[in-house]
Amino acid sequence: MTVPPNRFDPLGRLAGALVEDILATPGPELLAQSAEDYGDARALAAEFEKAIASAKKKFETPDDAAGSSDKA
Repeated sequence: MTVPPNRFDPLGRLAGALVEDILATPGPELLAQSAEDYGDARALAAEFEKAIASAKKKFETPDDAAGSSDKA
C-alpha cells in the first residue's frame, strides 16, 4: 500500500519504515500509546479530526455549509 522509497534517500527510507510500522500496529495498541503519551486515548484522533474539519471549511461552498434543500 505504500510506495517504495528511493534507495538513495535515507529520510524517505526512514519515513517508509515508520509508515509500515504504524500500518502494522493494531488500532487498540495505537490508542493505548496515545493514552500513555498524551493522557487521552483519543487525543491524536481529536487533533486529526480538527485538522480535517478546518480543511473542509476551506473548500466548502456556501451551498455545502447550508445543506441542500433538494431531495433526489
